Amino acid sequence: MVNSADNNLAVKISSLSHGLMVLGRRALQRWVQLLLYASEEGNATNPLMELIAQQVRPRDRDYVDRSFMAGMLSLLDVLMEEPLANIVARMSLHEDIEAALLERSGDIGELLSLYGELETCDAVAVQTRLRTYPNLTADTLNVAQLEALGWANNIAM
Repeated sequence: MVNSADNNLAVKISSLSHGLMVLGRRALQRWVQLLLYASEEGNATNPLMELIAQQVRPRDRDYVDRSFMAGMLSLLDVLMEEPLANIVARMSLHEDIEAALLERSGDIGELLSLYGELETCDAVAVQTRLRTYPNLTADTLNVAQLEALGWANNIAM
């Protein structure tokens, strides 16, 4: 949204904090309201992607921010009832976020794939993917899921 063609920005947004700074408070409030009320269930996106990214690269805040952003944007096609490729084409996203969203490639794409496997309860695929992440175990993944559910429950109340 921040990097849409309407804004003519020369800089690519690569973190949530940078995007929020450029977007501004008023526009952010409108966007958050839309996200909170547009879904049929009324649930906001949970921070699971961010929590998983923190386990994978605990000292890389940029990676965590980009992972969180990719997780949020990955659901826009459902929210806006439009193909994700069309939505992404109107944005100027960091290359790894775009590759993750459209091709599930790169490190963040791998996390999105893991996130999808968790959502579909594909235990075999989750166990296989966990072997590629030395900092992420089934236990830490379960803790992250519980934290994300707690966060979502607090938002819904």
